[in-house]
Amino acid sequence: RDAIGRYGPDAFRYFLLREVPFDGDGNFSWERFGERYNADLANAFGNLASRVISMVERYCSGMVPKGERNEIDEADEADLGAYHASIGPKGFLLHEALKAVWLTVARANEYVDRQAPWKLAKDPANRWQLESTLATLVRQLARQAVYLWPFMPGKSEELWKALGAPGSPNEIRFKGLERLDPSGWQVKKGESLFPKAEKVSPG
Repeated sequence: RDAIGRYGPDAFRYFLLREVPFDGDGNFSWERFGERYNADLANAFGNLASRVISMVERYCSGMVPKGERNEIDEADEADLGAYHASIGPKGFLLHEALKAVWLTVARANEYVDRQAPWKLAKDPANRWQLESTLATLVRQLARQAVYLWPFMPGKSEELWKALGAPGSPNEIRFKGLERLDPSGWQVKKGESLFPKAEKVSPG
């Protein structure tokens, strides 16, 4: 009750499903919960969403630009194959499914740093590259919202709405993601999905 009351059910659900194998035992400690919360949810995932949406607002007036699928999409799809395998032939290894999604989160953060949209925006000659980069990142976030909905439905819905996506991530089937085109969506940055916690504790 303390963890859910302070950090929300989605954060607690993520911790349990990531840390405790479906077919095994696990332990809860505030220290480990804090490590997962800040590293995975606040710094990696929440910060990624905040940065991308902010850049779309700043550099594209809030409208997601058009961009073609590329090697980032292909690499994400290869990793997400493990997501399906973890809840298919192998059984219900939900911690493995979340691990697969976080590989795409890490890739997105690396892509932001490598492409440095804030630098591209300084030169009009790089406009096409800037738009392609932001479109790629929004596609990644949209996929993550869909894949994380079974685990974190509340936060997935928040992200989906912040991206300006129609309907709900629960309405999009996995195969439909191959045809998903977010160009033209109007993003709207809201509160941080997972505010960083200075000290995670029950008090």
